[in-house]
Amino acid sequence: MIAVSGCSTLCTMPLSKVMGEIKIDGNGYAQITECETGVIYQIGSLTSNQYFGFQNEYEKLVKDGKVFAVVEGTIRSKNNVLDFPAFKKIKNGSCG
Repeated sequence: MIAVSGCSTLCTMPLSKVMGEIKIDGNGYAQITECETGVIYQIGSLTSNQYFGFQNEYEKLVKDGKVFAVVEGTIRSKNNVLDFPAFKKIKNGSCG
């Protein structure tokens, strides 16, 4: 029996943790601005469950101000895209 993986070379890239303020831009894409560097990363593709869970939580929190998140994933540096994102924390707050 041969197992075939659907994983590309992105699967071998190191996992990165980005902590910062998160927002949804005018086109509906989630972006996180890293606290330490100010670099803006676009959150990569999410499954339907991930997206709706994130969107619901974000909409609740953003009513009270800025939203802080910790997201893990692999970073495609040329595009500043955080692929295979996993939200580890999302709460009200900011970097400062």
